[in-house]
Amino acid sequence: MQVEPERVLSQFRRLQVALVDASSIIYMVKAGFFELAAANLEFHSTQQVIEETGYQNLRVGTLAAIALPPDRSLLHYAERLKWPVITEDKGIIKDLQVKQLPFFNALLVLEYLSFRKLIVPEDYSRCSIQLLACARYGLEIIEFARAVHRVFDPLPAPP
Repeated sequence: MQVEPERVLSQFRRLQVALVDASSIIYMVKAGFFELAAANLEFHSTQQVIEETGYQNLRVGTLAAIALPPDRSLLHYAERLKWPVITEDKGIIKDLQVKQLPFFNALLVLEYLSFRKLIVPEDYSRCSIQLLACARYGLEIIEFARAVHRVFDPLPAPP
C-alpha cells in the first residue's frame, strides 16, 4: 500500500500525539532533534520501550505495561487509542498498514518539523545528515521523504 506525499502532509496537519518505539527515539537523539520533536509532539511509549533506548529523563509519556513484547505493545495501543506510531520496525509497519493505522519514521518526523517551520534550514540539514549517517534507510524511503519535502517546499531538500 503506497501512501502519497500529500496524504502525509494531511496527517502532519493533524499530528499532535504519537506512540514512539525505541529505535526511533535512538535515531532522533543521535541525529540531534529528539528534544525539539518531543517539545512539539506529545510522545508516549511503554516503560519497557523507554528502557530499551538506554536514555533517561526522556520527554515521553509512559503507558501502562501490558503482557506483550515492547513493539507489540505499541501496536496494541495504536489500535486502542488510534494514535500514529513512530517506528523503524518493518514488521510493525506491515501490521500498521494492514490495520490501516498511521505511522511515520524518524525521517518523517524531521520532515514534520520542517513542514511546521519548527526547525531552521541549517539545523534541518545537519540533523538530516546525522540521521542518514546512523539510520539504515533504503533509497525508496529516502526518496519518499524527499517527495514529501518537495510538496511543501519546492526547493531541493538538503541531503
